[in-house]
Amino acid sequence: MELPVPFMIAAMAYGSSVSMRVKLALAKASTVVGTATNSGESGFLAEEREIAKLYVVQYNRAGWGNEPEQLKQADMIEIKMGQGASAGDGFSIGHELIGDDLRKHLKLEEGQDAVMPARFPDINNEEDLKNKVNELRELTDGVPIAVKIAAGNIESDLDKLLYAGVDAIVLDGAQGETAGSPEITINNFGIPSLYALVRAVEHLERKGARNSVSLIMTGGFRDSADMLKAIALGADAFYIGYPVDIASVYTQLNRMPPGSSPADLYLYDGKHTDLFDIKEGADCAGNFLKALAEEMDIALRCLGKDSIHKLSKEDLVCLTQEMAQVTGVKLAYPLHQIET
Repeated sequence: MELPVPFMIAAMAYGSSVSMRVKLALAKASTVVGTATNSGESGFLAEEREIAKLYVVQYNRAGWGNEPEQLKQADMIEIKMGQGASAGDGFSIGHELIGDDLRKHLKLEEGQDAVMPARFPDINNEEDLKNKVNELRELTDGVPIAVKIAAGNIESDLDKLLYAGVDAIVLDGAQGETAGSPEITINNFGIPSLYALVRAVEHLERKGARNSVSLIMTGGFRDSADMLKAIALGADAFYIGYPVDIASVYTQLNRMPPGSSPADLYLYDGKHTDLFDIKEGADCAGNFLKALAEEMDIALRCLGKDSIHKLSKEDLVCLTQEMAQVTGVKLAYPLHQIET
């Protein structure tokens, strides 16, 4: 899967995260710049696949939207092992919160809760993971297979993913957001994305795997500058979620009563999702994505680069000694030794 820009729309699932209207708007927005959108944990959505130019389907622990015929329509499969805000925990959605359309999509019985297990029943070790990667690659006739993990035991986890032969690693830093994780994991689990990125790149280089696997970062990337700096440090691509959500609802916030949250327009359980206009949301989110791409072009011109792939640490400076130590990037000022 080749991307014309280094960013994709993140995995925000229909039902456990955002509304169907927002999923469709973001799929439309992704086509504006020709990038990919991710199904999220609720899996394949026929309506989303019909719109999206490039479509990533999450292979999830509950098996939602993961039928063979659905997976075959993906441009990339992403096995979700964990994410920044919830580590590797599962979750459940009470049946009383599930509408008829979502219930049908998840293939639930009336009165049945939606349960996402904490683990895959058939992946118990690195050999099982390798077999799963091969199985999905064969099923889909060779589309890229990625694995998404929370930033924790980074080096050990990367070794297992390299052994499994993945095409891409999705590394979700501690800033990764969520619609429903417990506060304990949101506030106390995960390694911040910058530190995770530096550790991941250094480990892949030590293993001689830097050019054989794509490193996709997610969690806390807000604008083009964030992504350009991370590319200079070694990232290949990004998922962005919250910023594109806000962009999609920005011109529609005045439709809600005073004191409402923007999330009331885009979350599945938001109080005012019926007020969200798909076309307007798609146009605004699409403009945001176009602006990201244009800003990257401006920055590259200012750096005298003719390709984003030519960015490196040499294009960066650090303003603190601590950050220079963390990233290996030079300081913006000289250090003078004080003699007494």
